[in-house]
Amino acid sequence: MNWGEFMKSQKRMNSYTYFLLAMMLSFSVCVLFYNVEAHAKEKTNTVAGMEYEFNKKNDFEISSANKSNKINSGTQYGTFSICGNVKAISSVNGYPSYQISQDNVDFSYNLCEEIKKAKATEWHIDECKSKKVDKLKLEDDIKSGAVIIQTSLDGEKWITDEIYTDINSKGFKSDFYETNNIQQVNGCYYRITVVYQLEKQEKDTKIAFVKKHNYSYKRCAEVYQFYLINENVSQFVSDLSNKYNIGTTIKVKKDSGYSEKSKEEIDIKDVHYGWDLGSFYLSGYTEKQGKDDNPVFLKKYGDIVTLWFNLKQDINKLNGNNKLSICEDKDGYDQYFGTKKTNFKHGTLIIKYTNCENEKKDPIIYTDYLAACATTGADTKVELFEEGDYEVALDYKIKNDGLTNSYSDYRISFKFSIRNGNCMFFPFDMGTGSELKDGALTESGFRLDLAKSRFLNMNVKQFEIVDNNGVYCEDVRSNAVASDGDTFVKEGKYIITASSEYSSIPTEKTIYVGESAIIKAMASSGYTLEKINELLANGYVLNDDGSLEKDEIEVEVTTEETKEEVKEEITTETTENEIVPVSTEPVCIEDDKNNESGNVIPIILLVVFLVVVGVVAFVVYSKKKKGE
Repeated sequence: MNWGEFMKSQKRMNSYTYFLLAMMLSFSVCVLFYNVEAHAKEKTNTVAGMEYEFNKKNDFEISSANKSNKINSGTQYGTFSICGNVKAISSVNGYPSYQISQDNVDFSYNLCEEIKKAKATEWHIDECKSKKVDKLKLEDDIKSGAVIIQTSLDGEKWITDEIYTDINSKGFKSDFYETNNIQQVNGCYYRITVVYQLEKQEKDTKIAFVKKHNYSYKRCAEVYQFYLINENVSQFVSDLSNKYNIGTTIKVKKDSGYSEKSKEEIDIKDVHYGWDLGSFYLSGYTEKQGKDDNPVFLKKYGDIVTLWFNLKQDINKLNGNNKLSICEDKDGYDQYFGTKKTNFKHGTLIIKYTNCENEKKDPIIYTDYLAACATTGADTKVELFEEGDYEVALDYKIKNDGLTNSYSDYRISFKFSIRNGNCMFFPFDMGTGSELKDGALTESGFRLDLAKSRFLNMNVKQFEIVDNNGVYCEDVRSNAVASDGDTFVKEGKYIITASSEYSSIPTEKTIYVGESAIIKAMASSGYTLEKINELLANGYVLNDDGSLEKDEIEVEVTTEETKEEVKEEITTETTENEIVPVSTEPVCIEDDKNNESGNVIPIILLVVFLVVVGVVAFVVYSKKKKGE
């Protein structure tokens, strides 16, 4: 190989290299755009806070602090943020506020690397041996820092939900807290307090010949306060036209896991005799069915079935008696629901859900529930319910102060079910994503959407249209049950039926799938096969677009007399066989804008990719040609 051939081969290799690099770059850009789009809904909102400084002997007395400053970047121990599908809204009672579109959200606190890696002569974390933060007493030392989560339903009465200490250790996760439904459906105020102690080595001094190390100390607090509410219920007003009180109170054997009924009844000798702690009730349903011990609540479109709790007592002064109060149950557990031992605090609410597949979900546990209820006499939303079966229990312990303190355990429990009261479903076009009305035609097939109705009995019957020597007939090819999300793409006529044991009126829709002329004719005209066969037998022709037209009669006219006879004959035939003209206008299918927007990103990515590849190929070709 001579020098010229070697250089040409090198140019070809370089061209191939450039081309491969361009391909990799284009692919990376596409992946980047896709990932940005795919994760666009997941947002992180950094919340502004206030910071306080105290001397080493101060117990983080935030409530009586004279001065505070807004947190500036780089001065805090970490960055606090809300992670999830949230968006900022106008402030509520002066608190920064956010709406949650769906699910629960996480609170995150990420420690700043600058403080963690600070030198001895810079401000760095020092182990704090205090267990007191303002008026709150912690169980453990603060050590490398503590995070305290407090909640309130009214912005005034604060409940300590969780406390984490030694947050610079491996045991602390940055995503440290998840909100719950009770907080979100009622709207909840949050106060996140982060406390820690800092140390900095100052210039050494000498006393005689002894060197002394000098240090400065300060204690810091960061406070983040805000308000969260579920977007779907921010403007929700309870419809109390239907209201059903539910739940009974029983006394259970002490320390038996609230599941073994006590031999002692709630009689005149019992501290709970003659008064109720509170009452549960459901609202927002259309109709109630079933027995009182397990009622079924039916809802229709637009109904929001809601469980409420009305607290009737001051939990520190039950029935007006200063000696009776709801006390902490530090080793509480519920044997029926199989919960682990934990601090139930001042009453614990437990909700267990079973779905349409009889899958029993893990129980949701709300500790300190009675203390969290904002105001005595106020109605507090417990949950918004979709279809399913539910079991609910409120476990609480009463303390009776006397010469010797005595304790008694009680439980309010009940079961109920939620079902959709109508048999509604929606077929959607597989091609356009648009909803298909009864009798519609689709060339791509359709998908079933049961609109979150999980207890419907669905049946889909498919007919194949067969041409039997010029006479069309229906042949059943499938007749089977269906479920949410099922798709149907084979050509034919489909009859979809939905029924429910809670509704006496089933819903039926007919959808036509395919491109054949007979399918189009059935969909556009609404005629049965018998009617279409009759028209064809009477001289009508079936066109490719599904329209039906009558054949023109070819008549040879020779004399005026013959003309009159033919006219008379045609008029007579038309009168006897009068046919309503068939509309040949196409069926209008409403476009789904959301579906179109979902297809925009892949198209843009493909165009970008092709343009980049074309430009690179052109450059490589030009260089190659010029070099040769």
